[in-house]
Amino acid sequence: MSDVFPAATIVLVRDNQSFHEQSVLEVLLMHRSREVSFASDSWVFPGGKIDRDDYRSELNNIEMAARYGAVRETLEEAALMVDESSLFYFAHRTTPPKRPKRFATWFYVGVVESTEQVVVDGSEIVDHLWCTPSAALSEYHQQTMKMLPPTVVVLSLLANCQSVAEALKACKTSDLRQQLPDCKMTEQGMVMEYPLMNSELSVEKSSYLLAEPWRLELK
Repeated sequence: MSDVFPAATIVLVRDNQSFHEQSVLEVLLMHRSREVSFASDSWVFPGGKIDRDDYRSELNNIEMAARYGAVRETLEEAALMVDESSLFYFAHRTTPPKRPKRFATWFYVGVVESTEQVVVDGSEIVDHLWCTPSAALSEYHQQTMKMLPPTVVVLSLLANCQSVAEALKACKTSDLRQQLPDCKMTEQGMVMEYPLMNSELSVEKSSYLLAEPWRLELK
């Protein structure tokens, strides 16, 4: 069975006041290069693997490490500065078994101003798009934008939202919050335990050991 690596992502939202003289909700999607090994040519939210340095001095606090990791990845991929304390943790998803690459991903929602400028790195990320969730879903269903299932689930959650306020409310009241795992340190390493519930974002197994090789160096 493939290792499960911890990762984090931010669903960045904004109110676009200049959209046909009306304010609409937009989300940021990043276009991954066709040359990368994971999610190639897919449109995703900013994010990536959680590194050892993301834990800082709290080696047992993976939720804070996920926040720092998500902020770091967003800066690297989009050149956007996000305050980790402003993020809201609303969903979690682990790649199903038998996939060649598996990630346990913390999903956050964050707000940016409409004046913020995105600059992609040009290697892993080759383009970006601010659009309404419903427009992104339309492109996905027309097969003009490739997306991973969790991206589609989150966009569907926000599809009827007209503002940042509505998007935050949708995330804070979503059923996805009922499936957040508990994490604890064991002698083997960091273990996630999911509630025994079924969901489009949940997994087939209730407990996973995260692959963090650097912890072996601490023993």
